[in-house]
Amino acid sequence: MSPGLPYTLLLNNGDGQIVPQLGPGLGGRAVETIDASQLPTTKALDLRLTKRFQAGGRELRAYADVRNLFNFTNVLALYAETGAVTNDVFKQRILSPEMTNLQAEANAAGALNGDGSIDLSGNCNTWGSPPNCVALRRVEARFGNGDLLYTPAEQTRALDTYYNSFFGPWRFYGPSRTVRVGVELGF
Repeated sequence: MSPGLPYTLLLNNGDGQIVPQLGPGLGGRAVETIDASQLPTTKALDLRLTKRFQAGGRELRAYADVRNLFNFTNVLALYAETGAVTNDVFKQRILSPEMTNLQAEANAAGALNGDGSIDLSGNCNTWGSPPNCVALRRVEARFGNGDLLYTPAEQTRALDTYYNSFFGPWRFYGPSRTVRVGVELGF
């Protein structure tokens, strides 16, 4: 077990500040006294089992090395602005320009519908960048139903996947249980 590091909760401007931070100093405006918060305690139990054998005048050692035997979920970092592994203000700050640019390009191509959906069934050559139209067709097929109508729900699903790939909660957790099994040959 290892006690969590202290940190300072920051005002949520959507900057995506993470603790523990890599450099010195605060990355934003503190909303509490310095180091008043603490990361969760991390815990893990590792186990290594070894069995020795004699074979052909050589010593063989078979082993099983298990890390985090009980598969504890360890939070190693957090967003300093929320004290959690998620930050909705930061997510909105990242995804809002993407959505705005997507709708502006679709509108310029005459493909934006009144409900925010994008009609991708037309000629991609009418788009300012035809490869974007082709790429959106593929995105709609993957995150939608393949009908060439890129609905707001499908857009949200695709952008959420993009966000979670880079900024999602997964990156704040320590490794889960791992097992290595092997044989060593002694000389």
